[in-house]
Amino acid sequence: MTVRTVDDVTLRVAVIEALASLVKGDPEEALLWLGDFLLDHLMVPLTARQLWDFLRSKGFSPREGLDPALSERMRGLTNRYVNGVERARPTNLPIVARGEVDTVLAALTASDGPRVVAVTGKPGSGKSTVVAAAAAASRRWSPRSAPDSRPWASW
Repeated sequence: MTVRTVDDVTLRVAVIEALASLVKGDPEEALLWLGDFLLDHLMVPLTARQLWDFLRSKGFSPREGLDPALSERMRGLTNRYVNGVERARPTNLPIVARGEVDTVLAALTASDGPRVVAVTGKPGSGKSTVVAAAAAASRRWSPRSAPDSRPWASW
């Protein structure tokens, strides 16, 4: 195995080319934003989801036609499900906070919890609303949250 260093210019060009293949928009601008973000988060473990969320907040999105990371596909699927449940709900029927949402999320985020949770009930009992609320809350859950905290409780 050979290890060698590259100069700053070569590294910058390689990173910009990689960003150009991954991000819609100006890759040089994306690099500047990412540089600022990383400087603001030194010594903090970051996930791909956090980086993509930041880039989205600055107007960048994953380039179409590529196979995005699993987390990106799951994000799209979750958004479609939550939006579908919200659209199907009558506008004059308010969403009532359900304790079952906390139960589902607590089980799924527990260190020794199950990988899958089944929500069952009679037709019209609110299963889809509970699952959609749990999915919406999980979109904002951070893996850095303490395992015994309820990171979704304020959402």
